[in-house]
Amino acid sequence: MAPPICFFKQAPYCQAATDQPRRPQRVSRAHALIILAALLWVGGIAVGIAAVERYEFTPGKSGLTPERWPVNSVIRPESGRATLIMLVHPECSCTLASLDELGVIMSRMRGKVSGWVLFAMASQTRERAEDGASWSKAEHIPGVRLLRDPQAREAARFGALTSGHTVVYDQTGRLIFSGGITGARGHEGDNPGREILLAALGSGADRSSKYRVYGCPL
Repeated sequence: MAPPICFFKQAPYCQAATDQPRRPQRVSRAHALIILAALLWVGGIAVGIAAVERYEFTPGKSGLTPERWPVNSVIRPESGRATLIMLVHPECSCTLASLDELGVIMSRMRGKVSGWVLFAMASQTRERAEDGASWSKAEHIPGVRLLRDPQAREAARFGALTSGHTVVYDQTGRLIFSGGITGARGHEGDNPGREILLAALGSGADRSSKYRVYGCPL
């Protein structure tokens, strides 16, 4: 209620009205708790989004890939064609995106490259790689052969430490690409790795090209 309008300072009722202090409005305890909970909720979402993005865009480790085809490999390159090998872990969900990109590459380079997908299997692993989603997707890629890699021996020969690591050697056995072909963990679509690999296959570059690998450890 607004205070009365005083026309005369001597009016007793005016003095009484002006002497009363105004009470500050207080936020109720329940209202404060709601505000605090909302701030914590928004903060938690922001932290969660940052953690997911950090995980997706953090590359995996890569070893040293030999510049010439390793003679002790169980795979024999085909004469007159480049050879592509992707090393994967059968239980890595990120691998599905890598296989999608491999399908694009094999489609564009049909007949110009021989493709392999090697499934690294630990010695204590009893599961069959053939029962997983990655194996099923890989076997539908034209021009690609699948092979189990017990104890990840072949992966070690090619310096692969992360699922999705792809190496390409030209028809002379010289390394022309080593790395990943996705732009982030589990992300398919246009990305530098795929384009670098395609450029290396198309031009026969004098030096080997590399790109980061996004995936789970082998």
